[in-house]
Amino acid sequence: MTDLNLNTVRCEALFASTLQRSENADPERMQATIMATVRTLGSRGCAATVAQEFGDHPDTAIHRMRWAREVVKRIYGMDQIRLNLPPRRSPSTPVRRPERTDQTRRQAGVTRAATGPA
Repeated sequence: MTDLNLNTVRCEALFASTLQRSENADPERMQATIMATVRTLGSRGCAATVAQEFGDHPDTAIHRMRWAREVVKRIYGMDQIRLNLPPRRSPSTPVRRPERTDQTRRQAGVTRAATGPA
């Protein structure tokens, strides 16, 4: 799971939880609430709750999601999550394909005559 997806689930879980902004909870309680909500509802259940609230009460849902995003950013921060992903290839960088050897040509059914002089 990428950091973006993980933080999205955390935001949705905090949004779906019973914790209120007015409670001014400490970071440990917020983390515990996020984990408990994910365990109870699952990531899809959290997303469904967010979707339902945005459908039923969009005016208040916007403010609650903004609060949830601020809390998750403050508690977890994007810098704290590191994944060992390969470096991204630039869209302008051509994809290098390995050259075919005689053995791979035979396996692919390609003969030298069909490919031209070597």
